[in-house]
Amino acid sequence: MDRACATQRRPMGQSPRRGSEPASGDRQRADLLEAVRLRRDRLAFTDLFHHYAPRLKSLYVGRGASAAVAEELAQEAMLTVWRRAELYDRRRANVSAWIYDCPQQAHRPDPPTGSGR
Repeated sequence: MDRACATQRRPMGQSPRRGSEPASGDRQRADLLEAVRLRRDRLAFTDLFHHYAPRLKSLYVGRGASAAVAEELAQEAMLTVWRRAELYDRRRANVSAWIYDCPQQAHRPDPPTGSGR
C-alpha cells in the first residue's frame, strides 16, 4: 500500500479527535492529493473525502444551506477536486486552501483573451 494512503479508515463523516493528527497533517494531505493527481489513487481520495467532506458540509450549513443541500454541495465539491486534481501544485497552494477554492475556481469564467474585437 502506498505510504501516503496508509491512514486509519473511519466511517464516512467521522473525523479524528482534535489533537490526534500529527503536526504534518497538511503535508500528509498534500501527499494524498499528489497521489490522486499523479495516479488517480482512489484510496488517497477516500482519505481526503473523509477529512474534507464534513468540513465542507459545515461550511455550507454555516452559509445557510440545509443539511441535505450542504451534503450534496460537499459531494459536488469533492467530485470537482477529483476531476481537477491534475491542476494541484503543492508549491503554489496549501492543500486545504486549494480544496476549499477548487469548486469556486471550476465555476469562474475564464478571463477574456485578446482585445475582444
